[in-house]
Amino acid sequence: MTDAGDVTHLDDGPPMDADGQALVASLPELLAEGAAPAALVTVVRAQGSAPRGPGARMLVRDGGLLAGTIGGGHLERRAMHEACGLLTENIDFPASLRSWALGPALAQCCGGRVAVRLEPLTAPAAWALAAKLRAAEASSAPFVTGVGDHQLTERPTAPWTVVIFGAGHVTRALAQVLQVQPWRVVVVDARPEWAHASAFPPTTEVHAAPPVAVLAAWGWLAARATTDQAAPPALAAEDDVAAAVTGPAPDPSRTLALIMTHDHELDRQLAWALLRRPDVGERPLAHVGVIGSRTKITTLRRRLTGQGVSEAALARLVAPIGLRQPDASGVERPIGGKRPGEIATSVAAELMVRIATLSHSESTAT
Repeated sequence: MTDAGDVTHLDDGPPMDADGQALVASLPELLAEGAAPAALVTVVRAQGSAPRGPGARMLVRDGGLLAGTIGGGHLERRAMHEACGLLTENIDFPASLRSWALGPALAQCCGGRVAVRLEPLTAPAAWALAAKLRAAEASSAPFVTGVGDHQLTERPTAPWTVVIFGAGHVTRALAQVLQVQPWRVVVVDARPEWAHASAFPPTTEVHAAPPVAVLAAWGWLAARATTDQAAPPALAAEDDVAAAVTGPAPDPSRTLALIMTHDHELDRQLAWALLRRPDVGERPLAHVGVIGSRTKITTLRRRLTGQGVSEAALARLVAPIGLRQPDASGVERPIGGKRPGEIATSVAAELMVRIATLSHSESTAT
């Protein structure tokens, strides 16, 4: 159980709950045209120890959960029961507030108190709420919902993006693990027999295209890279690749890149391109990691140094990737084993630690 603490709203609101933001964004799919109304349950206040903080959301109908969570347990079941009861009585019931102490009455011993807003949601209203969120995201404006004592002001943030170069066995396992997170996951591999959507969760963006060419299509290759002696090879049919790459280019400052291709030389080219960005006036990526053995990584670092990558840039390289812990002698070793699922779990845990650190830095900076 986490301590949500007493909530103090700033003018532009605290950062929006990532799961809640993803739920609002997905409302048009959850409540397509003609769908029966549902009830949206939103945590608006949390004091003391509570399972989730303000902005956590769930969508319920017919006594069941459609999507999201406000923390589970008896609190969630009670809120779901009341919301569905109101919906049964009147599909256009007025939005209302419910508040519960997390004590014996709910068979929960957290000790905090949570207030939730219950409101009906039709398909048109769902589309409107999602559009309001998109507008707030585009303008960096606060996202304000509700009125009076159950108003909630939040600050939407761009989702974290994990870009994985290489669509092999570990990447497939990692994409499965990451689908439970509200992150954008992008996989890039030139081999169409590996880079096909059917091998990945439906939320994963899969591009069957040369990775370095995709970097060019995103605008991630510096202009001087085309003449630099250490640069990746010339790109063929760049315009064709750019047309084939769907979705917006990720924001480098909120992107964690993992280099996991089948080709060590391609790994070097990608590491060179991604680590050199700050040297040409571009924002560095939030994270650049490379999979591989200690011998491979040692050779990679030596070659990158010889090709002009600065020590400061190399210090940002995370290699080998995966969560590590000290053994009995104090030597740090990767957790798990060599199976794709074990490696994927270790890498996912490392990404969670990295994003938590970056998110904390963002919140303290604002």
